[in-house]
Amino acid sequence: MLEVSNLSINVFHKKKWYSSVSNVSLTVNKGDIVGIIGESGSGKTLTAKAISNLLPANVTADGEILFNGENLSKASGKQWQNIYGNKISYIFQNPMTALNPVMKIGVQVMDAYLAHHPKEKKQAKKIALETLEMAGIKEAERIFLSYPHELSGGLKQRVIIAIAIVNRPDLVIADEPTTALDAAVRKQILDLFINLRDQLGLSILLISHDISAIQYICDKIIVLYGGKLLEKGDCSVVLKAPAHPYTQALLQSIPRMTGPREIKGIPGAVPSLSETFKGCNFAPRCPFKHELCTSEQPLLRVSGDPHREVACHRPITALAEARKQAMEV
Repeated sequence: MLEVSNLSINVFHKKKWYSSVSNVSLTVNKGDIVGIIGESGSGKTLTAKAISNLLPANVTADGEILFNGENLSKASGKQWQNIYGNKISYIFQNPMTALNPVMKIGVQVMDAYLAHHPKEKKQAKKIALETLEMAGIKEAERIFLSYPHELSGGLKQRVIIAIAIVNRPDLVIADEPTTALDAAVRKQILDLFINLRDQLGLSILLISHDISAIQYICDKIIVLYGGKLLEKGDCSVVLKAPAHPYTQALLQSIPRMTGPREIKGIPGAVPSLSETFKGCNFAPRCPFKHELCTSEQPLLRVSGDPHREVACHRPITALAEARKQAMEV
């Protein structure tokens, strides 16, 4: 359904162009929930906004974005008016500021529907109420007449999700949808995405820095670091036995509820836009680096499992296999 090939994004800042995302390719099939994981500055949100045609004026994107066979890279403004909010919807990061504070919830949901169905005013309220209920809002009539400031953070997020799905899109891009929500509400929102996928046949692209959320909800995972794609594949494969040292480090940073385990941070910081690397951009922080890592950029290749690709000269899966063979000898 969605095919992104060799997406590169450049940012113009202080009279210079900087590479922010480099040659990222990904696929989202119908009914998939795909997660993009990475630290702040990894290029997750820019990638999502490039797919949605929401990049600011000082940012450019190159590459090919195919959606249901249509090349979005060449779509006109008029074509995007029909696509955005109708076939592709975007859920922004902060539920506290994403709603208009002076408009009632019902008006905002109906406006999103009427933007693509201007001749269907009579049924707009019915559709809006049905969609609020679909988003898990029990007192839909009351919420319909409420203002955003009267709602909790969790309810606001459900309203934003309702606005995103009111036109029954094919793809929803959710950018950090559980930010600023407590743990219980976070799980409810993630469960809601699963239910909506099953109920509506949605595809979802989830942007997050929370690997536990990705692990809970996603079928596939894309690992970004400093604008580079380091590892991608089936979640069950990648997170069970990560091949890239960065993916492994992300997993080791998650606290667990059962059993003792040391929580490890990742020394160093994500590279800035002004930094360039001849080799792997994770090499300065990598515990397994060797000479080739600093002199040659690794290419994506299958490693350890046919459902996973990794950009690493010394993937953990290969190291483990080498140790196993050495022990057998």
